[in-house]
Amino acid sequence: MPSHFPESFHPLLRDWFIERYGHPTPVQAAAWPRIAAGEHVLASAPTGTGKTLTAFLDALSRFANGSLDPDRLSVLYVSPLKALNEDVRLNLIEPAKELSAYFAARGERFPRIRVATRSGDTTQAERRRALSDPPSILCTTPESLSILLASKGGLGLLSGIRLVVLDEIHALMGTRRGALLACSVGRLALMCGEFQRVALSATVNPFEAAARFVGARRLVRKADGVASWEERPVAIVAPPTDKRYELSVLWPAVPLVAPSPFDDGGVRDGVASRYAAIVGDLAARLAEERGVIAFTDSRRRAERLAAMLNEAVGEGTAWAHHGSLSRDVRRAVERRLKEGSLPCVVATSSLELGIDVGSVGLVALAGTPSRADQALQRLGRSGHRVGQTSRGLVYPFHGLDLLQAAAIAEAVAAADVDPVKAASAPLDVLAQVLLSMALFEPRKLDELFDELRSFAPYVDLDRDEYDAVVGMLSGRYAGTRVKELAARVYLDTENGIIRAREGAAMLLYSSGGAIPDRGYYSMRLAGGGARIGELDEEFVFERRVGNSFNFGAQAWRIVAIGDESVEVVPLDRDADFMPFWKAEKASRGISVADRMLGLCESFFREPAGFGVRLRDELGFSDEAADTLVSFLARQVRSQGGALLPTAHSVSIEMHRDPDRRPDSTAVFIHTLRGLSVNEPFGLALAACMGERLGATVDRLSNDDSIFLLMPLSDREEVRAVVRDAIDEIGDSSRLASLLRAGLEDSGAFGAAFRENAGRALLLPKAGFSRRTPLWITRLRAKRLFERVRGYPDFPVVKESWRSVLQERYDMPRLSNLCAGLADGHVAAAFFSSIVPSPFGDSSGWAETNRYLYEGDQMHAAPSAYAVGKQSDSGAQSVGDRAIENALQDSLLRPTIPASVMATYGRRARREEPGWNPETPDALADWVDERVLIPLDEWAALLSACPGELALAASAALDTESSSSGGHSGILSRLRTMRLPGARIEAVARRERIAELERDPQSAVAPWLSSCGPVSLDRLGSIFGLEHDDAARLCRSLEESGEAVFDERGFGQGQGPAVCSRDGLEALLRMTRRAARPSIKPRPAGSLAGFLALVQKVGQVGQVG
Repeated sequence: MPSHFPESFHPLLRDWFIERYGHPTPVQAAAWPRIAAGEHVLASAPTGTGKTLTAFLDALSRFANGSLDPDRLSVLYVSPLKALNEDVRLNLIEPAKELSAYFAARGERFPRIRVATRSGDTTQAERRRALSDPPSILCTTPESLSILLASKGGLGLLSGIRLVVLDEIHALMGTRRGALLACSVGRLALMCGEFQRVALSATVNPFEAAARFVGARRLVRKADGVASWEERPVAIVAPPTDKRYELSVLWPAVPLVAPSPFDDGGVRDGVASRYAAIVGDLAARLAEERGVIAFTDSRRRAERLAAMLNEAVGEGTAWAHHGSLSRDVRRAVERRLKEGSLPCVVATSSLELGIDVGSVGLVALAGTPSRADQALQRLGRSGHRVGQTSRGLVYPFHGLDLLQAAAIAEAVAAADVDPVKAASAPLDVLAQVLLSMALFEPRKLDELFDELRSFAPYVDLDRDEYDAVVGMLSGRYAGTRVKELAARVYLDTENGIIRAREGAAMLLYSSGGAIPDRGYYSMRLAGGGARIGELDEEFVFERRVGNSFNFGAQAWRIVAIGDESVEVVPLDRDADFMPFWKAEKASRGISVADRMLGLCESFFREPAGFGVRLRDELGFSDEAADTLVSFLARQVRSQGGALLPTAHSVSIEMHRDPDRRPDSTAVFIHTLRGLSVNEPFGLALAACMGERLGATVDRLSNDDSIFLLMPLSDREEVRAVVRDAIDEIGDSSRLASLLRAGLEDSGAFGAAFRENAGRALLLPKAGFSRRTPLWITRLRAKRLFERVRGYPDFPVVKESWRSVLQERYDMPRLSNLCAGLADGHVAAAFFSSIVPSPFGDSSGWAETNRYLYEGDQMHAAPSAYAVGKQSDSGAQSVGDRAIENALQDSLLRPTIPASVMATYGRRARREEPGWNPETPDALADWVDERVLIPLDEWAALLSACPGELALAASAALDTESSSSGGHSGILSRLRTMRLPGARIEAVARRERIAELERDPQSAVAPWLSSCGPVSLDRLGSIFGLEHDDAARLCRSLEESGEAVFDERGFGQGQGPAVCSRDGLEALLRMTRRAARPSIKPRPAGSLAGFLALVQKVGQVGQVG
């Protein structure tokens, strides 16, 4: 037996592999002995070196020799992409079939190995089948694994796991999705006992940190119950590789056509669009290559390039491939590319990872990737087979993109990948994990804390932060009168025990996971047809019925726009628009930024040899090299010979345009250090200058530069203010305070808070398969922040600061830059321009764009509730805006039908079957949430509850009855009471009575949130308020955005009334739905009679 096959491998499996593949690849030969020995393994090798069989072949052998039972789930595979799961499933089914035939031909039986997938695309029938007839191998995603752990059926399915394969670990390790995955794997180990872990990656760095992330720690309890932890050893398998990359940087000549307007694709070229040049060159190559993937960084650009290629070469030549296309469309594109019937696919990162699309002859990069690992992943899609060379072309869009291409060429040649840092104790994910761990039984807080510290992300979890998250989940901040902060768990402080409240599991199913919700619309074929993809909310708002647009290499016309979806029909002509999707752009990688700075210094020091190096060492064509040399030379001339941006210098351009901005100066600070440095640098500078000038200094940042618009026209004065601000933020404490001041009201912090609050389950989604508009999520996040910003220990606020300052921003590099500029170790090269310099021209397009995080700014205290005035209210549909207008103005408010009002009121008070509490805990919880329940509403509530529960609750209110059967523990805490001056008795928890009597007005807002409109008279009767006092209180609640006060009583004829804002919005939506015309379908058998009637052939009575 050859030495690279472990002795434990089944002999026939070894023979099959040799006949099928020949010799193992280096990573297979190095990893298999360790995997067969039961070690945890991190295997790293380039794309196309057989990592899938590296991970799975030992498992197939164990199935063959009987050490793994094929009739129960033994192997779990987790990847970041649903499409990759399906791809791996197919790539495992094929060798399993071959092995079955191979064994049978030799008189032996290979077991029936079933491979299934579980993701958001999996049907209910497939999910039920997996529970009743478990697969041998399950392929899933981090989110689906988390949901499986939140159901008893899922826990049972996963109970026999012996091997977990974590694919593309580099794509998850530094993210919240990775933190959620690590917790799920850790929980599996606590539940199933120890199992083997195998992680795979083509570009992970550093290996040691990744190994610690994969292995995590094993919880060990001593005899006295004290916890200790042991790190699981993980073997690192990363053999030397001879993988070759052939990268060329091209700058094809532009055709003489009219210049294109600005768009997401880049900067205006002097004579024509770079798009036309790139498409012309790429189109010529399609005839010579079998299978081309063109990668680009935005979905809009992918759609545009695909459309232009089809126009240039012929329809059907190219298809776009990105995450907003439906699963079926993406799979069809992948299949056609693999079969060779589709010449070209223009993709975003959706094809970046290891999805099998067959033999790809060439990869084109339309626009330079900003990170080396991304470039290596994309280039690795060509020459995917063992021993093949990966060939790629880079088509930069502008001068700075050319400079970045040179840096990428250097980084690819050196395999210089940025280190990935795992998220450390993210509190938003912690809330979700804690709730899931307490779903099915009461859990001791100390034991949970010990278990969490065995999970890789929470090794250093602070106990105070843990307790703060427990407090948030148990309702510690419910006094803020925000319903999102209602308790999710019961907390027994005396015994240190928590357990999930009713509805927690459904909350996890509908709103769990770590991917932020963008509120996309579904795009569907008209007439209830198939889902084609998804569209950005703002793009949909700007469209009207009848508009057309290109999507997935097909033109479509909009025929209907609903609350959840846009219905379209195909067109046989060109479209009017290209869709756009607003999304966050990742910062330029450190290695690429440093290399760009080094290249600038190299050019500045020795311009004569720079072009030769580009051609000979970095794969630049003559045109590309000449263009970059000319670009940098023009920048040096614009700067008057001053230093270009280098590791020891930045360029500061003061640009005045007397015609457009006679009283202001645009300042460009060219650093090239990436958005992770430039964005906080710009925030701090703008805040500092704003203080000095007493005026707002607008700013924008990108990977290359910071743009500041200063209300000054004198050049020397501008220079002095900028220099003084730079000197001031050289002090680290001053930098921190200015950054914090500028950040809290920024869109970056607002987006971080919204996303973190969503992951912490504080902004639940609308429900399964229902769209929550992004503008509503933003508004709810702003309201929530206004309520909790005064709590310095509030976990989501704390986590938002941390996620921005420690994950989004590179604070060490920023601090070093600011200190260097202040003490002179980094030179600030000032220069003036009337015409923007080449660097300024390449960055200046951003000034005309809307802010990336528009709508997430947090500076909205009282006006945050006037939604019609929000900067991102443009994303609302016409119906949404009508509702918002109605909320603001009673004269615009439609009359709410009494039936709608009654239905909503019963449901809000849970007096309707299906909405009622069903357990003693749920009933006590509901009393607590409502604060108090008037006796007449209490009777209606009990009439909807199960009989036994209603009897027990009634008995519990009899203070002479010390026992209420099995329910006495929780229901015995209920009491009847009457507030001072009130005329109506109510039921409340005894623990809250003293607080209610002391300050009854503070309870009005949370009480209103769980009922419909209430007349002023009834409100006063319940809370003991005089009419004028009640009116003043209601107007105060209206000003704060918590309620709506209507002198006309919402059209019910009962005098002035008040309703919670959310309640009135729900009523208006119900009214809108009730007013929609509906048609009752008739049975198909009636059609003939109906046609006869319409054509006056039959009699009326003949129609069924």
